[in-house]
Amino acid sequence: MFLAGFMIAPTLISAMSIIEMYVHPARLTEGMAWTITALSAGVALGAALVGWVVDHAGARAWFSVPLVAAATAAVVAWCFKPGPPADRGLVPDPITH
Repeated sequence: MFLAGFMIAPTLISAMSIIEMYVHPARLTEGMAWTITALSAGVALGAALVGWVVDHAGARAWFSVPLVAAATAAVVAWCFKPGPPADRGLVPDPITH
């Protein structure tokens, strides 16, 4: 659990850096809020899934849940990786334009 918790800060730092590269400055807070919401929902879903696995397959089986989740996340990230970020200085503000 310590090692899993130890990875939260680097995950958040990486996610916020990527959001900052791709989201227009006028929408930055909204982009970060959606990211935090998605991460929180993922943690809640993972905890519920681990509880179900432990109830039905035993305590040792729960180790497979993070492994499958990490593999799935890697495949999804690879399949949906964005292209290079646009020059944000050339992008009009979505609120005023």
